[in-house]
Amino acid sequence: MKIFLCVACNSYFNETLEIPCRPIITSLMQADSVTLDVTDQTNLAAYFTKLSLLMALWPHYPDGMDPFIGLTDMRTFRQGLVLPAGTRIWLGCIEDANLRREQAVMRAIPESFTREARESQWLLPAGSSCHLASFDHLFAVLFWMRRDPLRGGQPAIDARVMISKAERAGLVHRIWPNRGTRLVWPPPLAFDAATYAHWSNRFGYVPPGTRPKINTPNGLPDWAARSLAHWESLPTSRLAADQAEDHG
Repeated sequence: MKIFLCVACNSYFNETLEIPCRPIITSLMQADSVTLDVTDQTNLAAYFTKLSLLMALWPHYPDGMDPFIGLTDMRTFRQGLVLPAGTRIWLGCIEDANLRREQAVMRAIPESFTREARESQWLLPAGSSCHLASFDHLFAVLFWMRRDPLRGGQPAIDARVMISKAERAGLVHRIWPNRGTRLVWPPPLAFDAATYAHWSNRFGYVPPGTRPKINTPNGLPDWAARSLAHWESLPTSRLAADQAEDHG
């Protein structure tokens, strides 16, 4: 896939992101042993934000344009690498499939492999979206957690709870906002191809190429409308509990 940029933007992103990040990303893709300091994590967060912004705003992207990100976000990012409000980014590692690794992952986050999890999706907070990208042994999860554009309220927390559980298990590591500490790579526990595919496909979106293109009557894509309906159905006590767990 190629997304064409003007000469000035292409040169700017090459100099500020592509060239500085290329050696680090190559090491992560190969699962080499590296230590990422705060600057490395910040640069990687900007790199994956640039990638996701371009895909989210490109009208020919197979998944369709992201309704919760606009050109204003891209212009602000272009002017000074300012990440859109509500951005959170995690990195994780994928190793070759084997039964022992699968079992270790399932023991670490058993909630992800229950019958209920297999039969349903973890819906995203209303007004928010998720973009996943994998590169050999590396994968990135980017959430744009926005206020609900229809009601202006705080979004419910659901898929974020599952991300938090994976982070506590050591399967993913948040690089934005980073925690101000060094990150040793690769992580002690990694997904294998099968468990990553199962886990990532639960995040309230349909895999590329299969998402319905027909919008709902309120103007939101079907996946976003499901998220909104889920949020509206949650009692206040559930929202408060989820928010406390997410921010704890």
